[in-house]
Amino acid sequence: MTVRDLGYRAYEGERLPSSQNTWVLLRYGLWRAWGSWIVKLTLIAALVSGLIGAALVAGTWWIRNQTVGAGAGDLPPLPGGEITSFFFNLQVWLFATVLTLRSGAGVIAEDFTFKAFQFYFAKPVTIVQYMIGRVAA
Repeated sequence: MTVRDLGYRAYEGERLPSSQNTWVLLRYGLWRAWGSWIVKLTLIAALVSGLIGAALVAGTWWIRNQTVGAGAGDLPPLPGGEITSFFFNLQVWLFATVLTLRSGAGVIAEDFTFKAFQFYFAKPVTIVQYMIGRVAA
């Protein structure tokens, strides 16, 4: 099967030097990832959980300052460390895992499925450039 049978068209845009290969792969990977509703939903959930965590810490700090200002005396330290740790772990282990599985592994698997490696490596793209461009996206 030839590349013409796969819907290949000759590129008509500006030719960039091979030093730009990493950036081209990175831009394409980010564009493809942003097209997924899972990625958008995950980023919105991460933003909302971060805002909830910040609101909890700010609310606790405000209540503490109001109580100390009223002369309540010595109070135990703020529990902001536990709240911050919970939301940090939630974002790292849940949201980053979902984004990595959908964006990173999915793009590389898609390249493998559609035999795109031959097209990438037919031009002067090194393995390091490919991995940095794909993994960073």
